[in-house]
Amino acid sequence: MSDRVWKQIGTPELQPSSITLTGYTDAHQFKMLGHFISKVSYQGKVHRIPFKVVRSDRSFALLGRDILTIEIDFSKADGSEATRVFRARLELIPDAQPKYIKARSIPFAYKDRLKDEIDKLLAEGIIEPVTFSQWASPIVIVPKADGRLRLCVDYKQTLNPQLMKDSHPTPTPEEAFSTVAGCRMYTILDLKAAYNQVELEEDSKPLTVMSTPFGNYRYNRLVFGIWTAPSIFQRYISQVIQDVDGAIAYVDDILIGGESEKQLKDRESQVRERLEQHGLKVNEEKCQICQSRVRFLGFILDNGMILPDPEKVRALQEMETPKTMAELESLIGLVRFSGRFVPNLSHYLEPLTRLMRGRREFQWDSEQDEAFQRIKSMLTEDSALANYDPKKPVALECDASQKGLGGVLIQDNRPVLYISKRLSEAEKKYSQIEREALAIVWSTQRCQRFLAGRHFKLITDHRPLTYIFGPYEGLPTRVSARLQRWAISLMAFDYTIEYQRSQLMKSDALSRLLNNETARTYTIGSIQLPSTIISIQEVRDQSQDCPEIVLLKKAIRTSNFNDPRIRPYKAVADELTIESDVVLREMRVILPKTLRLSAVQTAHSTHLGIDRTKSLLRAQFWWPGLDRDVKQLIGNCKTCKMVKASNRNYLKSWPTAMDAGERVHADFAGPIDGQYLLVLVDAMSNYPEVHLTANMESSTVISRLRRTFSQWGVPRTLVTDNGPSFVSAETTQWLKAIGCSHLTTPPYHPQSNGVAERFVRTVKEAVSALGLSEHNIDKFLLFYRSSKGNDGRTPSEKFLGRNIRTPLMTEFSGDDNVVYRTQGATSLARIVLPTGRNTAIIKLENGLYKKAHRDQIRSFKGSDDKDVGPEQATTGAAGEVDHPPAMRPGEEEREQQQQQPRRSERLMNRPTVNYKE
Repeated sequence: MSDRVWKQIGTPELQPSSITLTGYTDAHQFKMLGHFISKVSYQGKVHRIPFKVVRSDRSFALLGRDILTIEIDFSKADGSEATRVFRARLELIPDAQPKYIKARSIPFAYKDRLKDEIDKLLAEGIIEPVTFSQWASPIVIVPKADGRLRLCVDYKQTLNPQLMKDSHPTPTPEEAFSTVAGCRMYTILDLKAAYNQVELEEDSKPLTVMSTPFGNYRYNRLVFGIWTAPSIFQRYISQVIQDVDGAIAYVDDILIGGESEKQLKDRESQVRERLEQHGLKVNEEKCQICQSRVRFLGFILDNGMILPDPEKVRALQEMETPKTMAELESLIGLVRFSGRFVPNLSHYLEPLTRLMRGRREFQWDSEQDEAFQRIKSMLTEDSALANYDPKKPVALECDASQKGLGGVLIQDNRPVLYISKRLSEAEKKYSQIEREALAIVWSTQRCQRFLAGRHFKLITDHRPLTYIFGPYEGLPTRVSARLQRWAISLMAFDYTIEYQRSQLMKSDALSRLLNNETARTYTIGSIQLPSTIISIQEVRDQSQDCPEIVLLKKAIRTSNFNDPRIRPYKAVADELTIESDVVLREMRVILPKTLRLSAVQTAHSTHLGIDRTKSLLRAQFWWPGLDRDVKQLIGNCKTCKMVKASNRNYLKSWPTAMDAGERVHADFAGPIDGQYLLVLVDAMSNYPEVHLTANMESSTVISRLRRTFSQWGVPRTLVTDNGPSFVSAETTQWLKAIGCSHLTTPPYHPQSNGVAERFVRTVKEAVSALGLSEHNIDKFLLFYRSSKGNDGRTPSEKFLGRNIRTPLMTEFSGDDNVVYRTQGATSLARIVLPTGRNTAIIKLENGLYKKAHRDQIRSFKGSDDKDVGPEQATTGAAGEVDHPPAMRPGEEEREQQQQQPRRSERLMNRPTVNYKE
């Protein structure tokens, strides 16, 4: 209408409009002022009609018959015109090759009707004939109920395999229903011949050629049968209505919801206006307008509730008893589609799914028939779920039994979704706390689309998990590796965890009436000791024959540690887990009694002291009384008694060295069997070096110091006694030339060089016990550098910034789970292929492959469920464990855990290379 008429009717408020109006005869373009929506009554029916207002000197309006004509034209639009806004493009893979398949024969009775359908498509401009084409796909004819033919093109062998995949997703039922959450009235608009309303790009049209008995034709529009067509159209229609509240499109169906009839009409008008702007036509005959109950995506929306589709329930009611495995699979598929409405459905499905396991003979008996009839009756009962509303608070109840897991998503104390899972045989062996934790992790990942990016309440009936998984409690360090990894995966969610008794939880039954889901099986690597190899298989075999370990496994699964024989384990019950039939405390193996003495003897094979022997063992093993066993064995060691000197207290007058390599103490030991030992010890870290020499001449000293300094860097200070080879002019001049300050101790006072003197005594004892050879010295140094001191850190950790690997540590092999750390970031990974003694190809969680050095990876003994991430799942530096955490106060063991400094934080002296003889 003109602006004059608009002013005469009271100047209704105008909304911006992007429509352009042009005169039919003179191509005059009107200046658009905007549009408004008004109610128009015709033949007793009220219509909401959008009016466009243009600037004009004349008074006119398209009213009366014109409005009726517009309505009639809109409802009877044949959809022959394509949208003017969007064109679709079909992308081929780089090495695509044209493929031509000639026309297939069709029944004679169909030829005339097929020709009529082709002529209709030609008249509408949807197809056009071609005389030559490199591409051609045969047609498939499907008769309709009214006698006409549906013409389809079979692109499965020609075009579809050579198309680039379009990954644009179509909405899930949950996404669609959450869009209309809180709505009581619904409208569903059906787009007529939706694909045929989208024009193809010119370079895509030759790809769509179809071969018929009447010649070849190519499509000018998007056509049904092309794999990427649903994604292309879904992307387009989603953009068309993306700003309309309460509206969502599933390909050619548009669902609109409103809390009231007025709100629904307003939203419908907005959607129709968007469609009109894009030139998209609606099939009014198939639309459902302003209804309180509609069918959408196989479900019923009824006044804000979600119900099973009666037609699907009726199909199940009328289904005959299955007689073959294929019929049984169809039955289970139909039942599971509606399984979200029945809390205990998987329990009743168990007799049916049991027939599908393995290669069982199909045998339908009374048990299966009873379950079948029960499922039928359950789906006909009044079972409804609340519609998920992103604006309302949400809670997730989780529970676990010895057979399975269960979860219920809840809003306003009404169920939104029921989920359940049957435990695998490996998962059934988990301890009760781990099963309860698995229920939480699996349920959160299963409901991730509802929970990610928002705060929710997590409800469990296992109180200890409220502390372990509490979001403000910090990452747990006193629990099993499996629980640590699961705690890391939950860090991606924003939740508050609460305890509730199981009798009050809806998920309690779900964990006992279960669904069938498969689970992965995990293994851990082997543990190798230098003189005696203890493999995981040996630990597993010996554990089966150890009454204590057998009872311990049972206690872990039942959480009952009342038996006196395993009562010492009760204090660390939350840290125990079972991996591949091997019991672990955190990441350390609990050895059966038959292997404990061998492990202690191996750790003491180089005759280290009590503290360092315990340190070596604790890095890999644990059992009650480990400290006592170590003290007893070393106390009875004859070699140690013969070579140990009485304890003496030395004065500690040297200032504390702050950096590695800042001050080095040196001394000679010997002669021993005609040879000497040049001993060097770093003052800050106690990191030692020992050189076996034939003499104590100055040239020998300089040669060995040069070799050591090339590896360590030149120290600021070298401390020695007044031995001739240390104070000679040759040595003094060389040290001065390389910038090293040389300090000597007072004569006849070896205590002043106590650091070197103490290690001289230690190395003498080791040589006396092992024998004098470079092999034995290297072996002793390897274990000494890897054993913890009183501060809980090893010399190699303090000096090199890392722990060096020893034969006591786990060997890496293919498929091992590891923690990968580089440049301050940490993530879980899996070893794909060892490429050398110190390198391997690993696969990260994000699918990337990298080559890693042994220093960058640590063995990770926890199990790895991908359903659960991860997953899903994010990880941090907390996933890496270099040393076992500290013991609880009150235990006989005492360990101190200190954070390992990063390489960037370690202070090292830069080597001086200006050596002079």
